[in-house]
Amino acid sequence: MYAGIKVTFAPGIEATSWFYFNQQTQLSLKNKQMKKAVAVWSLSALFSMAFLTACSSSSEKLDEAKEDVTEANDKLEEAQEAYLSDIVEYKKETAAKIAVNEQLIADLEKANSAQHKGKVAELKAENELMKIKMDNYKAQGDGQWQEFKEEFNNDMIELGQELKEMMNSK
Repeated sequence: MYAGIKVTFAPGIEATSWFYFNQQTQLSLKNKQMKKAVAVWSLSALFSMAFLTACSSSSEKLDEAKEDVTEANDKLEEAQEAYLSDIVEYKKETAAKIAVNEQLIADLEKANSAQHKGKVAELKAENELMKIKMDNYKAQGDGQWQEFKEEFNNDMIELGQELKEMMNSK
């Protein structure tokens, strides 16, 4: 198969070139055309996928953000429940300790002489103050709760030590 190309360089100056295409040359041209077509379709498909992925990515990010918010709210509720249950449990423990202190104070009031009556009355008032402090505590946040609990524990330990000293000195 022959093919010719006619090229015009200037008016009146023309050149024609003739090429001989054998069957193998024709196949290589078809292969090149096929490769170009495949490359164009592949790039088109790649860009289409990228576009679709980018579009769905926003909705997926929104869904993930909603899930994250839901999880965070669940964790917050769990932490709030744990915080409140810690307060209730601590109040029960403290009420038991205060009741023990009240019993010790009652025993001291019966057993002690007049010289220790003032100290026993002071310990009784301090025990009542601790009871009121615990009953009046309102949930104000975990940080303040931990601070209150630590201070309250220290006061209860001091009161317990003073009661033991009084019991030993009777």
